[in-house]
Amino acid sequence: MQDDRSGTRLRLNSPWLPVLLLALVLLQATNPSPVWQYMLTGVFLANAISIYWAHALRTRLEVSRRVLWSWAQVGDLLEEEFSLENHSWLPVVWAEVVDHSTVPGYEAARVETAPGRGKRTWRTRSVCRLRGSFQLGPWELRTGDPFAIFEVTHYFSDVREVVVFPPVVRVPQLSL
Repeated sequence: MQDDRSGTRLRLNSPWLPVLLLALVLLQATNPSPVWQYMLTGVFLANAISIYWAHALRTRLEVSRRVLWSWAQVGDLLEEEFSLENHSWLPVVWAEVVDHSTVPGYEAARVETAPGRGKRTWRTRSVCRLRGSFQLGPWELRTGDPFAIFEVTHYFSDVREVVVFPPVVRVPQLSL
């Protein structure tokens, strides 16, 4: 499912669990057995928990990215602060930041967790090695349920411009 307003997508990783659920329903209908009932109950509960968890991850997460400095010199640190706030009582077991920035040597990719009704904040740092005008973003946050049945991806198309100036070199004083 694609939600254009919020830039969020909920995707089924593999159709095998819903197909297994359908197969178990057919087996139980044609050849009733306690074994099929137990398996059907387990697979149904796994599907139900997964879709509820994925829906909570889709609607109850707030993610932000803040650049601490919009310009730097070669040799300076480029620093950003990320924040992941979970408004659900279910924990975020994993959340992967995928960054598409153009700053050479800058890696903001990271995997984090967040407790239920909790917040996680972290900073990324990198030394600016080349001068020029670069972009931070676009980026996305991928997460999913603990059974890996569903994947939730939050897309963020905002782009921040960062300018890296040449280093300032001290010129020795000249006598007049």
